Amino acid sequence: MGIRQLTLYPLTGMHPKSGQELPQAGQSLSKEKVDAILEIDADKLVAGAKARRDQLVQQNPEFQTNMLEEDAIEVMGDAIKAVQAALRKLPQISLRDLVTFYERWFKKWASERVTVGGSS
Repeated sequence: MGIRQLTLYPLTGMHPKSGQELPQAGQSLSKEKVDAILEIDADKLVAGAKARRDQLVQQNPEFQTNMLEEDAIEVMGDAIKAVQAALRKLPQISLRDLVTFYERWFKKWASERVTVGGSS
């Protein structure tokens, strides 16, 4: 997944350590970062995103109401809540471990929303 790139040197091939893990990946997140993530109000963020989407659709009739599907917004709130729960349990988590947690969480989240026909 793309989020793994947060833990690696750029994959450009120009850097001598291209694709290797950054030293910071194994360090614990700072208390300030953890606290900032814990302060995010996921429900308020999701409600605001839905309201803005609905406003855009209303003001621009050429936009379809499904231009931004519910799951695209819901994943944002669910992801924030999942990361917050992980940080409450393991406030000293490293970026590497948080990325691994998120990748596993997202795969599970997505698999629960896919039906036999391939869509939710």
